Amino acid sequence: MNKSDIKREMNYERVFLRGPSYLVSMLARIKGEITRKQIEKSVLKVQKRHPLLNVKIEFDSDQNAWFKSRKTQDSIIKTIIRSGSSQWIESIKEENKNPFKFNRGPLIRFILLTSSKISDLIIYSHHSICDGLSLIHLIKDILIYIVNTDLKVEKIAPGPLLTKDIIKRGDYGNLFFKLIVKIVNRVWKGKDISFTEDDFTKLHQKYWDEDNISIDFWNLKQNKTKKLIEKCQDEGVTVNSALCTAFFASQNKVQDNKKKYLKTIALPVNIRDRLNVEVGDNFGCYTDGSFIKLNYNEKKDFWENVHLIHSKIRKELDNFKIKLVKFTKLHPTLIDALNFFQQGECDEKIVGSVSKASRWNKLNAGFSISNLGRLQIPSNYASLHLDKIYGPITQDPRIEKFIGINTLNDNIFFTLTYREVIIKKHIIKDFIDHAMKYLENSLEL
Repeated sequence: MNKSDIKREMNYERVFLRGPSYLVSMLARIKGEITRKQIEKSVLKVQKRHPLLNVKIEFDSDQNAWFKSRKTQDSIIKTIIRSGSSQWIESIKEENKNPFKFNRGPLIRFILLTSSKISDLIIYSHHSICDGLSLIHLIKDILIYIVNTDLKVEKIAPGPLLTKDIIKRGDYGNLFFKLIVKIVNRVWKGKDISFTEDDFTKLHQKYWDEDNISIDFWNLKQNKTKKLIEKCQDEGVTVNSALCTAFFASQNKVQDNKKKYLKTIALPVNIRDRLNVEVGDNFGCYTDGSFIKLNYNEKKDFWENVHLIHSKIRKELDNFKIKLVKFTKLHPTLIDALNFFQQGECDEKIVGSVSKASRWNKLNAGFSISNLGRLQIPSNYASLHLDKIYGPITQDPRIEKFIGINTLNDNIFFTLTYREVIIKKHIIKDFIDHAMKYLENSLEL
């Protein structure tokens, strides 16, 4: 086996494997023309650089899932004539209808919307192999290889299996939890239930036939972004805390926060710096998350609320333990069953009990805010200029609204992903409008 090849057991990524919504997308808008030939050559190179870009999933006799390198490199690129600034959204919605074939791979696709002046590059990936930052690194690598055709590929070794000795702080549960899991696994194993590729395809089709995603996107322009950053520095808080506060205050105003789940936000956590090994620009799934209950006090001004929310988020992150590792204690097909149960396709009582205990079966948060911060990548690549990035874009049945944020070229770019079967478009419009008004009023713009 080649040094850069993969044969690695899937760890906590298993929770995403059979979930039809666990797909991550990103749009890179580039000033300049990119041809099909250029993108094809570049993608072949990044597949060599990042081994997870060319894997399939194999299952052993105990139903453990393994990432395994594929022997061939198939074309995973679509090129379409670009017709407008919102066309990329329809492209993502089309991809949502076509599940990845895990037994064949690969688990990523590329769509290039071409024109002579603007190129829209869409990366569409399964969550089990990536997170938002991985897609940012990938965009950078693709553009570098497009403009440096003779550049030799510097391969990055596959990332490590995230075991106890690799993770600095993990939440593995107490003795009572471990005892219960042992009993549950024994009962579940006795049922001898597993799910085939066809089972997942049917689940995927059912989920996306019910309702596709809707995406809104916008940006905070340079002057407003500059003023927001300066104000946050003066106040001693992060931009992320200010944005969380603005969206939470808006949700409180538009939706009244009457429903229990609206009092909670989901905060994705980058775990790269929470490991005992350096993973750098490695392409992989290095994310976890935390659900945080918040309160917005209308009697206090906006920045007083920001300070309170900032303190709560800071405390949560300081004490954070990687939580998804708990799922690795469950039998692998029981993890799969949670996603089938969530969509009404598994009626085993034991799965219902585990789903309820893990809060896998209902809405848990009003929104998730995934802020990648100021992107540490170049904007200029010879004749090409990376103008905008929208994303990450994803959806989780446990979260009503997903907000992806990044800062590039001194603009903050936002995407908001939701399903209209859960929340109506006019509510989303009001939610966005009020959040931006809270920010602008607080900055006296």
